[in-house]
Amino acid sequence: MSRPQPLYSLSQVADILSVSKAVVKSWEKSGKLMPRVPGDRRDPIFALEDIREIDPENPFFRKGPPPARPTPLRPYRLIELFAGAGGLALGLERAGLESILLNELDKNACATLKANRPDWNVVQGSVAGIDFKPYRGKTDILTGGFPCQAFSYAGKKLGFRDTRGTLFYEWARAIDESQPAMIVAENVRGLLSHDGGKTLQTMLVVEQI
Repeated sequence: MSRPQPLYSLSQVADILSVSKAVVKSWEKSGKLMPRVPGDRRDPIFALEDIREIDPENPFFRKGPPPARPTPLRPYRLIELFAGAGGLALGLERAGLESILLNELDKNACATLKANRPDWNVVQGSVAGIDFKPYRGKTDILTGGFPCQAFSYAGKKLGFRDTRGTLFYEWARAIDESQPAMIVAENVRGLLSHDGGKTLQTMLVVEQI
């Protein structure tokens, strides 16, 4: 007797495939991903086999034990700003990187970080209050997703006129003071075209100073 097919809600499908719920709804509307329980339900139900067809290489569908963590040739040390609850930091940990400082303003996100990794150096508060000079020569990678609302298509696109947009300068200061070998910055697509590309160009110039 065959086992019943696992079923997932629209929200769960969005999480599994790392897309927004609006994208899943568009797939449903176009027929790319059909629900197994259609109709007037606000949250339709989708089958695992149908979800897999969208992204067959997704790790969610991998059978067996997860791949072994890589063994780095030496400790590679990481600072992460605007760390949230640690999604990126946990992924980088699996890649063999060691977090030496994580900064986040939100107290609940910091509580989550500390609960999941009690040995991590989690600093709760504004990035403006952190001196990064003690980490110079000790940091291989500096990562972070500085606030994106000022550049997003969904926002007012005020750029540096939005105080959240100016937090980029704190990111640049952290780079200047810690002098990492590599930086990884995450933001929204709207940053590329904001103010005709002048905003991104300003950021690139600042990071080179």
